[in-house]
This record gives sequence, structure tokens and C-alpha cells, in this order.
Amino acid sequence: LPQWQFYVFTNSLPSTNDVGFTNGPNVAFVTFLPPNLGLPRNLEADVDLFVSRDAGLLDLNETVVGNSFKSTMPGGSEVVILENQPLGDDVIYYIGVKSEDHQGGQYAFVGISQVDPFDEEDEDGNRILRGVPLNQGIIPDGSPNEPGAALVLALGNPLNGLTVQSAVAELALVHDDIGDLLGNLSHNGVSMVLNNHTLFNPNGTFGDLNITYDDFETIVPSFPSDGPGSLINYIGENGVGVWLMSMVDNALTHTGRVFGFNLILTPNRLLEGEGINGIVQPESFAYYVIEVPTDASALDVNLTEFDLPLDLYLRREELPTLRQFDKRALGTNDSNGLTLRMTRTDIPPLNPGQYFVGVYNPNFVPVEFRLTFDFERDLLIDAEQPFFAEELGVPLTDDAITRSTIFVADTRGVADVKVGVRIDHPRVSDLTMHLVSPLGTRVLLSENRGGPDASGWGSGPADLATYG
Repeated sequence: LPQWQFYVFTNSLPSTNDVGFTNGPNVAFVTFLPPNLGLPRNLEADVDLFVSRDAGLLDLNETVVGNSFKSTMPGGSEVVILENQPLGDDVIYYIGVKSEDHQGGQYAFVGISQVDPFDEEDEDGNRILRGVPLNQGIIPDGSPNEPGAALVLALGNPLNGLTVQSAVAELALVHDDIGDLLGNLSHNGVSMVLNNHTLFNPNGTFGDLNITYDDFETIVPSFPSDGPGSLINYIGENGVGVWLMSMVDNALTHTGRVFGFNLILTPNRLLEGEGINGIVQPESFAYYVIEVPTDASALDVNLTEFDLPLDLYLRREELPTLRQFDKRALGTNDSNGLTLRMTRTDIPPLNPGQYFVGVYNPNFVPVEFRLTFDFERDLLIDAEQPFFAEELGVPLTDDAITRSTIFVADTRGVADVKVGVRIDHPRVSDLTMHLVSPLGTRVLLSENRGGPDASGWGSGPADLATYG
């Protein structure tokens, strides 16, 4: 079965501790670093991860596969986290990694068992993702041509939803020359650099380093990240899944070890109608994210309960700055509150999608505030407009490309797309479907995906397989 790779993991205490882990009730299985072997079509190869205590997974028993713990996200960074697991030589997990890609793919795989939770909520509601240094966190000596690197995984539990409001990184390491190092953090295709060959004093730094990186200026003492990139890049991102921190040494003659890495992720608590209390540092922004639905005709953002003047900014899909924004409201000395209203008649108009709110403090002291927002929604219950193929009953040619076209005369921007298909075919897992826009944007809908019925998608004209 070349499409599958299988592994077996026993959650028992090791006879030696050479691996650097102590088994416990928290178990995780992770695939990461998944490039395509052939010509890359996407950012990474697409693999799925299946975990079961039933050995029937090795035989691809349909019931066992269906009841297994699984991670089937697009791409190849997958994680399954199991909590409160027993210990013992008879506690055996069977793992299957399945390729869902036309190209062959490589991937790294690790099974981890430990005492501490991988993802835990603290008393303030923040999520603490405890990093797991692989290979005991050793940073091997490297050169510009052949750098050495230590890898650390931090895992957000997929069972707990998490939209990131802010991210703080805690790093602890020891090294002969810390200025040799470059630390990169990546998650969901978003990367940034924590430390970029930083010399913490003019003579260089060696020995232990314990540092907190906070680009949101909420923790004192802390350091901003060196960049390129910033922890602010993760605002609005889905925080679950695999976070990968690599500490790279590309200068000769020195070695070290990463012995601690944690991520403190604050969930987005700015919910419609409820609001949050916040604080913004002097001459700085505090950022928040709002998801505007397709039926919203107006957005009101309200800033209240502040003692000194604050400014309010709004920008779609990008962080607002003092010079770049979609709309803003400036505070005054006698202001008891600010309301920033954006509608479809503004320039630029309100559109569905992700909007970033920036609260700017022009003062020389921190200021507390309260932030809320509300939507006005369309009176139309269903604003979707269906479009149908120009030709139905198109025959599917074997080992070839078949095209079906839909003409859309509406010139307005697209807010949301759902695609329905009705296909009869003796083996639907032979099919790959793409949706291509008039401008050439290509989206992969399905690639060699089967199902309980091998011969078709849907059972009649009105029963469609829908992709949102």
C-alpha cells in the first residue's frame, strides 16, 4: 500500500532515557516538514494522520479507520493529541499516514508522550503551548553552507478552537555564542524571526539565555522580536495545530541547546455585543480582529471607558497604522467615547472578511478602555445567487481533462463561494477537480477522494456534493 505508511507506538516507560522524554498521560502524534518529492504544486505535500488502539488500522479495516482519531487538514502538518492516556507495555497505538497528493511527499513524524499537557489554559484564559525540543534540543555546530538546527514543536489541541488575539514566546537556551543563532517560528504558512544573530551586549553573549518575546508590549520585561516578521502576524490566525520553532546555528565552532520554549496565546475574546476590557501602552497600538459575515451591511466599533484620548482605526485584512487604514476616529480631550461606523457606502466599502481594529494611544502613559462592536444585517434572509453550468450531462473522458463552464454576468466582488457537483463515475477516487476563476485563480476542490459509494457523488439532480 504505497499510499500509506504505518507506525506502532507503545506508551510505556523507557528502559533508558536516551530519548530525553518521560512518558505520561499526554500523548501526541505529529507530521511536519512535508515537502513534495516531485514538482511542488502547493506549499507542501498533503498527508492525513490516523491513530487507533485497534490493530485493524494496519489492515485498513473500514470501521477502525472511521472510528480512529484523525487529522485530515489540507497540507501535511497534522497533529492528534490524546489526554488522560494509560501507561503500560500493553498500551499500543497504531498510526497510519496516508498520502492525499498526486505527487509523492516526504514528511517528518514523531510520537510524543509526556507528563505535562501540550496545550493548557491558565487562570487568565490564555492558552499555554509547551514546546517539545526534539533530539533533546541540541543545537549542532553549523556553517553558512551547512547550518545546524534544533527543532521545537508546540502543539495547539485541535479539539479546542482558538483564534489568536496575541502571541508571546518564552525562550530558554544555552550556547557558546548566542550571536551565532537565528530563531524562526512558523505556523499555518506564516513565519517570523524571533532572534536574528542578536548580540545582547557589545562583547557578545554566551551561557544561559532566558527571554520573553512580546511584540504586543503586554509583558514587562520583554523584548520585541528581531524580524523579519513579527508575532503580530499571528493575529486572527487559527492557533491549533503544529507550531515549529527552529534555532539555527550557521557559524562555526560553537554549540548549544534549547531547553525551554513556550507560546502564550491569548484567544480572541472580542465577540459581537459582549466586548472586552483592554489596555494600550504609550504611543502604541493594541490590535483586535473581527470577522465580518456576508450579510453585514454596517459595522459599529465602540470605544468607551477610557480616561485619556484614544484613537480608533479599522482596516480590512491588514493591520492598520497611523498612515494606512480604511477608516479612523480620533479622540478628543472631552470625549466620553468613540464610535467608528463602516457601511457599504463608505470608500472603501464594508466587505465580508477579516477586519483589524487598532486602538492607538497617543499619550505617554498606558490607558485602559472597553471595546465592543455590533453588526447591522441585511433584511434578505438568503442573499446567495445560484449559477448553473451551461451544459449538463458532460461525458467524462478517461485519462483526460474535462471542462465544464459557468458564465457569471454579475460584476460585483465575490464574498463567498459554494460549489455543488453531481457526478456519475465508476470510480470517483480517480477524479481530481479544480475550480478556476476568470482571472486564473485555481482552487483544488477534490483530489482522488473516495467515499462510501465508489460510483458517484450524489444520488439525483438535487443531491450535490458541496464544497464551501
